[in-house]
Amino acid sequence: MRKEGWFFLVVIFISLVIPVVVIFTYRSFVTGLPFGLNFSGISHKSEDWSAFGSLISGLFTLAGAIATLATLLFAYWQNNKLSKEAEKRTEMDKETAKKNESFMDFQKKIMQFEKYKMHKEAFNDELTILERDLINNETFESRSILYKRIFPNNSFSHCETYIDMNLVCNEYGLAKVYETMKGFEGRLKDGWYYKNNADFVKDVNSIKKLLMISAVGSGKYGEITSIDNKLILNIYSLKEEVSALCQAANQIFLFCENDMLPDFSEHIDLAGLFCGLHRHSIYFLINQFESPLFPYRFKHHELIHRAVELYHYLQGEKDIDVRGALSEAYAFMNEYFSSEKVRLLMEPSSYWGFAKGISDAIYKARESAAKAPDMYEVAGKMSTYLYKVDEERPWLKQNYR
Repeated sequence: MRKEGWFFLVVIFISLVIPVVVIFTYRSFVTGLPFGLNFSGISHKSEDWSAFGSLISGLFTLAGAIATLATLLFAYWQNNKLSKEAEKRTEMDKETAKKNESFMDFQKKIMQFEKYKMHKEAFNDELTILERDLINNETFESRSILYKRIFPNNSFSHCETYIDMNLVCNEYGLAKVYETMKGFEGRLKDGWYYKNNADFVKDVNSIKKLLMISAVGSGKYGEITSIDNKLILNIYSLKEEVSALCQAANQIFLFCENDMLPDFSEHIDLAGLFCGLHRHSIYFLINQFESPLFPYRFKHHELIHRAVELYHYLQGEKDIDVRGALSEAYAFMNEYFSSEKVRLLMEPSSYWGFAKGISDAIYKARESAAKAPDMYEVAGKMSTYLYKVDEERPWLKQNYR
C-alpha cells in the first residue's frame, strides 16, 4: 500500500474511533454503568442531553480540527512531492534539451562537413575541366593547397562559397589573383609589354604560380622554361597561352561567385608582342652561356628566328611614306605572327611562301611608287627591302636542300 493510503487510514481512525470511545467513556462516567457497547441507562433528563450535545459538539470540533490539520499536512506533503517531481522533470527536460542541442550541433557539423566535401569535390572537378583547355599538357598541381589558398576559411566545420575580391590581398588568395590579372590586362592593352618583354615572361610565370599551373618542359620549339625545366610558356602558341590563362582565372572567379574578366587576347597586337618576345628570348640563350644560373631557357627555331628578324628589319623603317608603301607587307606578316600560322614557318616550303609573300607585296609597292611623282626615294627604298628579302631564297636553298 502506498504512503497516501496509510495516511488516510490513520486520519479516519482518529476522526471516527476516538469520538466513539469518548462517548461510551462519558456514558460510563455519568451513569455509573460499566463500559460497554449497549444503550442501557439512557437518561431522560434534558440537562443530561444538553451536556451530551456539548460533548458531541466538542468531539466533532476536535475531529474537524484533526481532519483540517491532516488535510494541510497532506497538501503540504503532496505539494512537496509535486515540487520534487517538477524539479526532476525540469532536470530531465534540461538533460533532454542538452542531448537535443548536442544532436543538432552534431547534425550541423555533419551538414557542414558534407557541404565542405561537396564544395571541394566540385572545385576539383572544375579544375579537371579547365585542364582540358590548358595547352602544353599543363595541370593544376597541389589542388588541396590551391583550394586552401582561395578558400582560406573553409574547413570540416565551416564552408564558404563566395569570396569577396575587394578584401585586402594576401600573398596567394583570390584577390591577389584578380589584382595580378587586372595588372596583366592593363599592361597588355597599354603596350607596356611591347617595350618590356621580360616583364611579360615574369608576369605569366607569376600568374601560373598563383593558379598553381605547372608543366615540365618537353623540348618543343618556342618553349621558355625555368632553370629547373619548368615550362613558363610557349611563345609559338602565344594567343592560346594568353587565352588559356584568362579562361582559367575566369572560371575560378565564377566558381567563387564573382564576375569574369573579358578575354583580352582579342584586343592586343599579338604580332608585335610575339616578335618582341622572340627577339628578347634569344638573349636568354646568350645570358645562359654567360651565366649558367640565368633563370630562363629558350628553344627557338632558326626559320622562325629569321622571319622575326625580317619583321623587325621592315618595322624599323621610320619614314611615314615608306611605311605607308610597306603597309601590305606589314599586314601579311601580322597575319602570320598573330595566328597559328607561325608554326608553319618551321617548314622550309612555308617559310619560303612567307618570304615570297613579303617580296611580292614590296615589289607591288615599288612598282606603284615608281609610277607616282615625287616617290622616287620611296621606290628606291623598296628596292633595298626587296633585295634583303630576296636573299632568303639562296640562303634557304643552301641550308635546307
